[in-house]
Amino acid sequence: MAAFIIALLTSALLPGASAHGYIYQPISLQYLTNLLKVDWQAGMPESRRWEPGNARLAPGQHPLNAGDSCGIGYAGDVSDPIYSEGLPTWQKWFEGAGIAVPKIAPGGEVEVRADLVADHGGQAWLQVSCSDTISEDIDWILLERAPSDRGHHFMPSNPAIYAWAFGDVKALDGKKAVTTSRWLVPATFSCPTGRAVGRWIWKNANTCSDTDNVGIDTETFSMEGYRQVVSSFRQGQNVQGRCADVTGESPEQFLSCFVFAVESSVAPPSSLPVPVPMPPTPAATAPTPAPLPAPVAPAVPATPTPEPGAVQSRCAPIADCGSFPWCDQSAYAAWCSAQMGCPAPFCKSEPESEPESEAESEGESEAESETESSGSQCPNIAYGQCGGIGFSGADCCPAGHYCKTISDYVSSCYSCESFPDPACSASLLSSDVKLAVSRKHKFLANALIQEEVAIERSVVVGEEEL
Repeated sequence: MAAFIIALLTSALLPGASAHGYIYQPISLQYLTNLLKVDWQAGMPESRRWEPGNARLAPGQHPLNAGDSCGIGYAGDVSDPIYSEGLPTWQKWFEGAGIAVPKIAPGGEVEVRADLVADHGGQAWLQVSCSDTISEDIDWILLERAPSDRGHHFMPSNPAIYAWAFGDVKALDGKKAVTTSRWLVPATFSCPTGRAVGRWIWKNANTCSDTDNVGIDTETFSMEGYRQVVSSFRQGQNVQGRCADVTGESPEQFLSCFVFAVESSVAPPSSLPVPVPMPPTPAATAPTPAPLPAPVAPAVPATPTPEPGAVQSRCAPIADCGSFPWCDQSAYAAWCSAQMGCPAPFCKSEPESEPESEAESEGESEAESETESSGSQCPNIAYGQCGGIGFSGADCCPAGHYCKTISDYVSSCYSCESFPDPACSASLLSSDVKLAVSRKHKFLANALIQEEVAIERSVVVGEEEL
């Protein structure tokens, strides 16, 4: 009993002794054990009972054992393997405490609130997986920021990152330093078991910036892109250099893990039910008709000639989902083709492909050449700076981009396809959305599932295409 009282006093009097940050909304596994530190349930892991923000990987430290993927701690600490287990293990403790298991829904948003006991700025990601275990070996999907939440702490070149400068936090929910973000769950995210796991990853920026993805596997990003986020908060604030150059190892990282119940939604395209045909209407008994005169062979109508320039349309899938294990792209295409009215969001109307005339091809080539020629005259790059107080460079953008004001100090070249704007030409605004998936993400082609959200992940940093 004495040891219990001492531990309780220590937790109350020294809440920030070594902790840095954790997620309290939705309720993470670390925060659940902290909430129940007094009303303890047998079998729960003890390591985060008194301080949920200690789920940490030290600089240069990597997950090796079960439980490490949810954080190890400080010197002398070891991870608890129970943190590597999913909903089948944790559900009884949520229910025993009368706390609802966090839920996610395909196509829905997840609001995340992080309590940063010691803020150092940096980058954060949220990832999910259809799994009952948490480790580095499962198929993680990096969620992207919700379109409605991209007006702050957002890097256009990396839609999956929440980036912030040191000090750019707010007091909320009785806590001194909180970041709030919203993330979009893919519309086709589906778990056969109805269970999933999740993880929040914070790569600390107090010693270096993990632009090369040396730490927990997330993605690479542009140092210039992160500097722009920092400058939009406080012009001139220092940004630590690349980890590969400064320390030669991964930065300090903090982790929060989750179990989720996956709510049902509209089934993904490949698993949509086959339309049930209506039963035939019984034939009514009709009176015997009066004799008719001998029929005269009708004239065969001439086949109508299509109007010049008329384009035939067809109902087709919104994109190729063939890399999903549950998706049969051929069946998906056949299903769309058989529907009446081309149901959205799973199908779209598109023109039948027709051979281009030689004149059309030459005209398009000339137009493309003109576009490339005009874009090559601008020295600025995609998502590079094109204006702002103190900026002395050219105020132009490369072809297919426009100069968007971020703050009084920064304007950047945004993609017309990814972020349509009246400043873009009509031809770009009407062009098809281009979808590309970064090899640094384990997205499993989930770009196509975010309806009406343009995603351009092919961004060049230095000599490497992300």
